[in-house]
Amino acid sequence: MTTFSTPKNRKKVVIRKRRSIEDDFRLDTIADECASVVSIYSNDKTLKNELTRLFYNTLNIDFNLWSWVRSLAADGKFSLHLEIDRKLGVIAVTPYYGSGKGLECFELAQFVLDIDPKQLLARVDDGIFTPRFYRYIGRMQSKIIEQFTIIAVIHLFLVGYRGKKLENFTLDMG
Repeated sequence: MTTFSTPKNRKKVVIRKRRSIEDDFRLDTIADECASVVSIYSNDKTLKNELTRLFYNTLNIDFNLWSWVRSLAADGKFSLHLEIDRKLGVIAVTPYYGSGKGLECFELAQFVLDIDPKQLLARVDDGIFTPRFYRYIGRMQSKIIEQFTIIAVIHLFLVGYRGKKLENFTLDMG
């Protein structure tokens, strides 16, 4: 990435280097492997229905998760802006590329990898997946589940679930 400013308008211009076709293929492969179904486990049927509505209707993870994982793998971080209603909970999400200034801490879900995206891309070579590659995928999935759990707790708290009721669910990818 190269930054420069022009003397005329004094604005910073950021030019990103274009990824190669091989890197695009590798990112697609990572997203295919990592963006699997999110499973919701709970004995409380109303809680499970509320979480199902959140993940499959509001977040629309069937459609969005693949592109979110691909962005996370490409940059090592990804943010979602949560549109929140005090009575209805999380009502919409949009990808967020800003700094987060002006937002409340609960309005921004930040997915951050603890591995270098270049290392992850290096593990995908000609379709040969090593155990180390799958460890990276597992780490990515655990980071995604952590953030999804935080989003779920915020949503459930706002729609009226409190205390012990919040301990009655588990999320899993796989």
